Amino acid sequence: MSWVIGGALGVALWQWITIDVWWWLPVLYLSIAFHEMGHLVAGWLMGMPSGGMMVGGISVFKSGERWVWRFQFRNILSGGLA
Repeated sequence: MSWVIGGALGVALWQWITIDVWWWLPVLYLSIAFHEMGHLVAGWLMGMPSGGMMVGGISVFKSGERWVWRFQFRNILSGGLA
């Protein structure tokens, strides 16, 4: 039902919505990062140690006692992982 309501609102408001291409990817990454942080917090509250997080092509993982980050261009639109 929520898809129907969201679709109807999207069609009704389409003429007033403007999408700035330069903000699309950063806002997408921030929303995915916020979502994945929710998974990490839920795991932390249940006593599960965090091993890392990936948002698009940016990964941050724990390797031994250190935190390591890397960027992989081929995964730039791949979503997130926690």
